Amino acid sequence: MRTLHQWLVSAAIGAALWAAQGAAQAISAGSESDCARKATALIVALANGDKSASTADFDPTMKAALSARQLAAVWAATVGGNGALAKIDQPITTAAGAGSPELAIVPMHFALANLDAVISCDASARIAGLHFVPASMPTATATATPTTTEAGFTTEADPVRSGAIELGATFYRPPSVSGRFPAVVLVGGSGPLDRDGSLGANKPLRDLATGLARKGIAVLTYDKRTYAFPGKPVANIDDEMVDDAVAAINNLTAREQVDSARVFVLGHSFGGTLAPRIAQRSGKVAGLILLAPALESLESAIIRQLHWLADRDGKIDDDEQTALTAIEAQAQRLAELKSGALVDGALPLGIPASYWKSLWDYDPIAVARGVDRPILALFAGRDYQVLAEATRQQLQTGLADGPPLRSRVYPLLGHTFMPMSEPPDPAMLLAPAHLSQTVIDDVANWILDPAAR
Repeated sequence: MRTLHQWLVSAAIGAALWAAQGAAQAISAGSESDCARKATALIVALANGDKSASTADFDPTMKAALSARQLAAVWAATVGGNGALAKIDQPITTAAGAGSPELAIVPMHFALANLDAVISCDASARIAGLHFVPASMPTATATATPTTTEAGFTTEADPVRSGAIELGATFYRPPSVSGRFPAVVLVGGSGPLDRDGSLGANKPLRDLATGLARKGIAVLTYDKRTYAFPGKPVANIDDEMVDDAVAAINNLTAREQVDSARVFVLGHSFGGTLAPRIAQRSGKVAGLILLAPALESLESAIIRQLHWLADRDGKIDDDEQTALTAIEAQAQRLAELKSGALVDGALPLGIPASYWKSLWDYDPIAVARGVDRPILALFAGRDYQVLAEATRQQLQTGLADGPPLRSRVYPLLGHTFMPMSEPPDPAMLLAPAHLSQTVIDDVANWILDPAAR
């Protein structure tokens, strides 16, 4: 469901960790907890090139998902895109709640940018998740963004009010033409994403927004609540993603420049999975664009991806097998919970039962059939997180007599629709690149040409 496009562990694991993080309690600075100390030690080890020390405090799932060699490659790509690490600040931590992990956020100052290392710890203070994000702000980041003009479009702040919170957002206005613009809301994948979908130096959502705006399509991008307000609870998929996307659609349809009959939702990864629910809840969407939507169950994705990551070098060592055995035991408890049994012991990745149940209650294909709006589904052939052909076939079969569906696979691209090696290398997701222009062209043509839908 989620992505190494958000977390550095794997697609499935990333979603889960941030869902669990949303249940954390109040934020405090200057904590000397074991989690805070281990988080700082991890970053220091990476900066010093000490591979063994960097993964010494990983829990079994992290050890299976991310080897010391892979983590070193991720760090090298991060430094390559942001310059040398100049200093780190004292961690900010969240107190663990019932069934929720503790988080330590380590501010990192590179030569060209400031990033936060968001590190999740389990009940034994072992590192259970790792994510590098743009430096966070205490409030929504784009509220004060001035109007700016770039080649082919203008941007302006358009904060999204969703319930009791306000999310920073940017409206991309195309060059002036007669009539109103078609428009699209961009919904990113899982994890604490900013409005650009930043992953290291890469900004796939900004690439999409600027590319579409230059073709005459208005775009709204917004900071996810898990990025803007990391301490707020996230109990289910609506809390995490759906409510805010519906609010963003309302922003677009209320704009005088926007043709409210031509407003679309575009979701990437888990955002694509939830796009049918967003459209259903909104009732204002003319069509759905799904980029690498995950249709595989989260529990299946966790097991599949961990096996794939562990076996990338052609063998599964004792530590990796121990980690796989541990996550499979948690998956068994999950199966018991799904059947209605009371479960003792940890669920996979510490995700609360309420979140698992909201996933199980949602069938994206069934909801898409009920929404009955045209769908464009695009997949990446070198995506190990969402298996392109299998997912495409599942979608085609499920919608065979449903709404119009057009789909395409791009053989040389990875999960972020940027170039990817063969076999896929998770660290390459951080290699500086841009989202494929062919993908932007295909999305724009589908939106602008009714015959394409």
